[in-house]
Amino acid sequence: MNTSEMQKPEQALLELMQDIRCLEKLRPWTDRINIFHVLKIARTEIRHSNMLAWLLDPNENHGLGSDFLQAFITDLSKPHTYEFASDYYDPIIKPPAAINLLSSNLKNSQVFREWNHIDVLLKLPKDYIIAFENKVDAVESSKSGKSQLEYYTEALERNFVEADKIIKVFLTPDGNKPSEKNNEWRVYTYSDILSILQSVYELHEDSLSDEANILIKNYIGILDNEIMENYELKDLCNEIYQKHKQAFDLIFENRESVTSMASLLCYKLLEPKDKIELLNKKAGVYNKFTTEKSRQLENSLKGEMQDPPIDVYYQFEFRPSGDYGVKATLTLVLHNKSKKFDANIKKIVNKYAEKNKIDGEKNWEWKGIWSTKPKQFKEIRDEEIRKWIESSLEQLEKYENEFNFDKSAAIPQMESVSEQNRD
Repeated sequence: MNTSEMQKPEQALLELMQDIRCLEKLRPWTDRINIFHVLKIARTEIRHSNMLAWLLDPNENHGLGSDFLQAFITDLSKPHTYEFASDYYDPIIKPPAAINLLSSNLKNSQVFREWNHIDVLLKLPKDYIIAFENKVDAVESSKSGKSQLEYYTEALERNFVEADKIIKVFLTPDGNKPSEKNNEWRVYTYSDILSILQSVYELHEDSLSDEANILIKNYIGILDNEIMENYELKDLCNEIYQKHKQAFDLIFENRESVTSMASLLCYKLLEPKDKIELLNKKAGVYNKFTTEKSRQLENSLKGEMQDPPIDVYYQFEFRPSGDYGVKATLTLVLHNKSKKFDANIKKIVNKYAEKNKIDGEKNWEWKGIWSTKPKQFKEIRDEEIRKWIESSLEQLEKYENEFNFDKSAAIPQMESVSEQNRD
């Protein structure tokens, strides 16, 4: 049957199953073990900065000497054009700076991490400075109306007098530009890093230690397949998809959403716990439950008012984040069904509230008076979510240890608990 013709769903799935060996072509990517994937740091900005600082330091134990640093400076002295942009970029390092640096002893260079919050700083011979701002997934940030790059520029110019010897590099996967007012920070990409690292690695591969070989080779793999777009892999996936488009669309349309998968895992984890009473009959975006202490708090609030009462419960919430991830929180929720202000209720609630205390005499309906710090999961991994749920329940227990239902007693504030939740 022509694959462009519409088939019955069962026939489309059967043809995919009969041709399942077509997926064997993906094995070079799916079977590859990479230490950065194992440690779940493939797109962690701080780890990339650490790796680059290590590679750029000629006195480190990678075995490349000053060759990677020299290749990097050489590349900065060349003009760049990128496939994804029509812009033509002049050399970042121009003569005579490039000549001065490439003719100097680069082994006398120093590399710093987080100097004045700058990701990577190179102190090179003849008083030249190269500052890196590294952005893997994040964007340029600002504080009090001033961008972080403006703060970094001020710090550089305060500490290094010769401004013409300060070279500022804005490193991203896809050549994103900094804001217009920070255009002295020059665009550089991870494809440039990958290109020079591959060439330097090939020269040294046979002489490197086993440890350095594994680490550098793994890093090249991450840059090639994770940070930069791998066109060979993309073409292969498109080829397989076009061959079995209807079957893959059917699978995609009927798959569990990432929030459903995370919520179901949470529900199954909470269900057997003796100290938790689930309020949901099945998993949902909100997995609601009560504890002995939350029920005592609810009873104390109900004693202060007429119907309708205030409901008190905890809820795990999972919301979509990115293409395949979720954002998760655990919150203590108060639902004031009367929607009215009550001074006695305010007094009790504000004793236990770590945040969102009742302000003034405003009417209110919903309050989240305690929560864990929101957790981002870039993809659904059962073990990671289990650990986070157990950790959140431990934080809940610490919070509830502060509860005191003697209304005449002074209830301690929750600052100490707040500090624990930020860990």
